[in-house]
Amino acid sequence: MSQSAAVVRPQAPSRLELARSRARLGVVPRRIVPASRTPFVVLVVCLLVGGVVTLLLFNTSLQQASFLESSLRDRAASLAAEEQLLRMDLEERRDPQQLAEVAKSQGMVQSGSPQFVRLDGDEALGTATPAVPGTGVRLREKAPAKPKVLRPQQIKVAAGAARED
Repeated sequence: MSQSAAVVRPQAPSRLELARSRARLGVVPRRIVPASRTPFVVLVVCLLVGGVVTLLLFNTSLQQASFLESSLRDRAASLAAEEQLLRMDLEERRDPQQLAEVAKSQGMVQSGSPQFVRLDGDEALGTATPAVPGTGVRLREKAPAKPKVLRPQQIKVAAGAARED
């Protein structure tokens, strides 16, 4: 090997060269197509219309509930007044004077004195008397007569006759 020949090796491209070659290559930018605004506008309009309709329906249902509430309050007030009238009527009917008058109008009379039987023996206490109409306690006392000062003298005037003063 007398010849000293240099063997030339092909050298791999250096990093710098690779970077340069890659730098020259580039991605072609895509053509930018603007997105259509129509779907977005339709979505926003639908949301607004839906919101307004929902609000209108909600307001209508609240008004109906308010009308129902006021009618129920009126009904409750009338029922309370009717209950009060019925209670007053019941209290009036429970009045002892009223009960006695109703009993008297149906032909009942006040009882006489009763007779009691003792449970521990055969003896009776008191004497029984039968009930007789016209006896008993007066149901309503007569009102006292008014004094003469409070009873003015009545003046009778015939129709068509002249009155003298």
